[in-house]
Amino acid sequence: MSTPSTKAIYLDYNATTPLDDEVKQAIVDSFDVFGNPSSKHIEGRKAKALLEESRSQVASTLDCKDDEVIFVSGSTESINWAIRGGADAQVSSGKAAKHIVISNVEHVAVLESAKVLESQGFEVSFAKADSFGQISPSALRDVLRPDTALVSIQHANNEVG
Repeated sequence: MSTPSTKAIYLDYNATTPLDDEVKQAIVDSFDVFGNPSSKHIEGRKAKALLEESRSQVASTLDCKDDEVIFVSGSTESINWAIRGGADAQVSSGKAAKHIVISNVEHVAVLESAKVLESQGFEVSFAKADSFGQISPSALRDVLRPDTALVSIQHANNEVG
């Protein structure tokens, strides 16, 4: 007697997704290029060429310039770049806008970046999510002010989808 096979159904695509076979192969192939792309020796130049080719492919896919693509190690680093960099740009431009809006269901890296900015004199307001983790336009409108420098609201929550 045979047992019916069961196949798992994965429902956490907000957190991570399986790799496409073509992407997986490209990653495996890249392991043969081990040089530091900042180095001038042959292995460094190979790594730099591969990095720049990858950057160009991503830019083409996103319809942007190569120099607008920045590779980071993960979500925390990219969140810090975006939020803290955006806030720093406001300060550097001489604008008095020192108000930030985030939601009460943001990724922990957003919350931590907001805490750091708060310690630097920024005021942080929270747009309240409903019981489904969604932010309504009116909930966002309620916390926006003329001095709002930055709004960071995630499109899909990593916990509830």
